[in-house]
Amino acid sequence: MKIIHTADLHLGFNAYPKEGAEQRFASLNFLEDYALKSKPDIVLIAGDLFDRRDPPSFVQERFALFVKNLTKNGIGIFILTGNHEGPPNKERRIHLDVYSALEIPNVIVARKMGLYKMKGVNIVAVPYPYKKNLLAKDKYKIESEEEAAKLMNEVILKSVKKYLEKVSDKNPVILTMHIGVSEGKVGSEQYLALTNELTISVSDLDFEEVSYIAMGHLHEMQMLSTPRNNIPVVYPGSLERLNFGEENNKKGFFEVEFSEGTHTPSMEFVENPFARSFYTINLRKDEDTENVDWNKAKKSITRIKLLEDFENEEILKSLIEKLKKESYVFAGITDSRREKDETAFAVTHRAISPKQAIEKYLSEKAKNNEFIKKEKEKIAEVSTEILKEVFEGSEEV
Repeated sequence: MKIIHTADLHLGFNAYPKEGAEQRFASLNFLEDYALKSKPDIVLIAGDLFDRRDPPSFVQERFALFVKNLTKNGIGIFILTGNHEGPPNKERRIHLDVYSALEIPNVIVARKMGLYKMKGVNIVAVPYPYKKNLLAKDKYKIESEEEAAKLMNEVILKSVKKYLEKVSDKNPVILTMHIGVSEGKVGSEQYLALTNELTISVSDLDFEEVSYIAMGHLHEMQMLSTPRNNIPVVYPGSLERLNFGEENNKKGFFEVEFSEGTHTPSMEFVENPFARSFYTINLRKDEDTENVDWNKAKKSITRIKLLEDFENEEILKSLIEKLKKESYVFAGITDSRREKDETAFAVTHRAISPKQAIEKYLSEKAKNNEFIKKEKEKIAEVSTEILKEVFEGSEEV
């Protein structure tokens, strides 16, 4: 039994308007070609297949061709919904619903938690967990975000356990989730420290019935394991580089094989050579302009990062003009000198997200308004959803 585990393809994402059209599907083309040669039983996509819920028609068409080419060669496709294309409201329809409606053999779209079976594999699926989809307000009296997160964890883990109890055969069991684990890494930082999103601990996923935990949501490739049963908890990371924060990250997917009888998985990371290239030119002094890797600049989204003051501004201007002409895409200049000057200010004047601004405003108003005090959570939730609709796909809300 062999699967390809990938996640966070973000099809339809456009890094910069000037980026060439050839990059749009370069990584998907690589995944497709590899799958057709490797012949896995299943390609499992652990969330954020698309960058938004209603992708452009040409993006939908290209993925439909991917589905057609793999399924006609006997390869199953299992799609878990993530936060970018999943429905924040249970009733909302999304583009991926068309695959369920067409009832295409060997294609499963998991937009709800459940136990699914494909090609002899049991798959327990946990899509990106939206609070309103999991916690009914008339059942749960939520006083804080921390309490909501705790309750959501309880609901998720209880549901996973329930679905595992329904497994009636001895075939491999995969748990797939689009969620961050508290022990996970984003760059050099722990995920828990960088977000107010729900997280779950690796130790909570230590279900002895499970052979492999296929994760999505964190864009850096990483392999963890549960403490007791040593079950692999694996993030393939995003298939494509999306920003300068991923400049030095390897991109790709995992090929996973299960041995007969024991279901012990063996894993190999397959690197994607067609992932978008980013290139930062760090400048501290005039002489650094002579060390530019022009071959790399010609095939990369390139930026200049100023770290110290320049003596000769004409040299800098000349470099900028050349990069505009010769780099694949020139993304501009990041002035870290200013960031350094503003560090003290930033420490004492932290920027807050729109969601945090709404919560702060409602907390103030609730002091003198009984209605707002009573309905604060509901008002905040509706307001946040409206912002997400306006700025769909944005990570800033």
